[in-house]
Amino acid sequence: MLEAFATLDDPRAHLVMLGEGTLRDELAAYIRERRLERRVHLLGKRSEVKECLAAADVFVLSSNWEGNPLAVMEAMAAGLPVIGTTVGGVPELVESGQQGILVPCLRLRRRSRGRRRPMRPCIYFRSPEPFAPR
Repeated sequence: MLEAFATLDDPRAHLVMLGEGTLRDELAAYIRERRLERRVHLLGKRSEVKECLAAADVFVLSSNWEGNPLAVMEAMAAGLPVIGTTVGGVPELVESGQQGILVPCLRLRRRSRGRRRPMRPCIYFRSPEPFAPR
């Protein structure tokens, strides 16, 4: 996700990441190396997830593995389009082109580099309608 975001040449675009994990220091170093500190924000563990989602234009889940993606459900309930990987229960919730865009997870993309779609257009995707269950 960070690699895709780093290719954006739009100073208005910001990436906000919530949560904690073992890769935080590695992510922070990557952000510093690419001088993205003003556009990428590592907020850590937050209790006000609903408010953070309300401030977002799109939700991205770049997992290589997922079970039942509660974060995707929360984003959809907030009316956000979802860019997600085709892992676990994500494709059961998001129909690509309807509620968002699905892309192969990193390990699958490595196997099919020539077929990879660029992420750039996905960042600007905004659903005109709030999400509503069918």
